[in-house]
Amino acid sequence: MVGAVGNGALALTDLTGEGYVLKSLAKGGLKVAGSHAWKDTRKWMGHEGRGLLEKGQHGHHWLIPQNGWGKTWPDAIKNQPWNVKAMPSEEVHARMRGARNGKPKFNAAERYIYGTPNWWKVQNGVWGAHAANGVQEGLNPSAREARQPGRPPR
Repeated sequence: MVGAVGNGALALTDLTGEGYVLKSLAKGGLKVAGSHAWKDTRKWMGHEGRGLLEKGQHGHHWLIPQNGWGKTWPDAIKNQPWNVKAMPSEEVHARMRGARNGKPKFNAAERYIYGTPNWWKVQNGVWGAHAANGVQEGLNPSAREARQPGRPPR
């Protein structure tokens, strides 16, 4: 019974996007113990650990890169599962940074599509919907009043 209630709650949170965050944390979305060097975190996330990455599958550091300006961030922050997006192939991962196999570097939209975790994209949609709702209510105050419980629309 408790499991069914928990699953129901997670199903409801999927509608708002928070379900992705909760599920990734439940699967091991936060590494707290042991070394945070990429080699060790990759092993922990892989087939020997949490199963977040398949054997040999590339993981893309989507928000805080491993190199460049990301070198200034501690491994314990940037080498966390929430910051690593599983890549469908080595080529897709390489094209995040530059041309590969005669194909150009991904543009900004392609990098967002291929390099950003689904939970983040869903959350962007939720934020966009909230913003659109705020604009609608600002332009049409009766829309807000119509949504309030116990108040009949005008």
